[in-house]
Amino acid sequence: MQDKRRFARLRTTVDVTYQTAPESVVQRAETKDLSHGGICLVVRESLAIGSVVHLTLTLRGIAAPIACQAKVRWLREVRPADVGISAWTAFEAGLEFEELTAEDQEALRRHYTLQQLGPGET
Repeated sequence: MQDKRRFARLRTTVDVTYQTAPESVVQRAETKDLSHGGICLVVRESLAIGSVVHLTLTLRGIAAPIACQAKVRWLREVRPADVGISAWTAFEAGLEFEELTAEDQEALRRHYTLQQLGPGET
């Protein structure tokens, strides 16, 4: 099976919070991977495919957090122990970023480069 992704994925840990609506409770999520086009999150609730969530990403080495919207493209239930969390249920969710600013795109590029170089190589 051929991978149809436009951007390479980077396995990285990013501090992420999300909301399913502007007035909803802010939730924390674990990251599985990140690319210039989207992010794979481990969440404790089922997210509707096609829904838009509001994300805040804090990237190591980048001063300002990225606040953006992302569309849920896929969702699958996983065993919490398999993804390293203690919860009764867990889901992996693939989200596609929507309308990132030029500054946010540059922050993602810088984070990606810093993570590939590793510590002490900047």
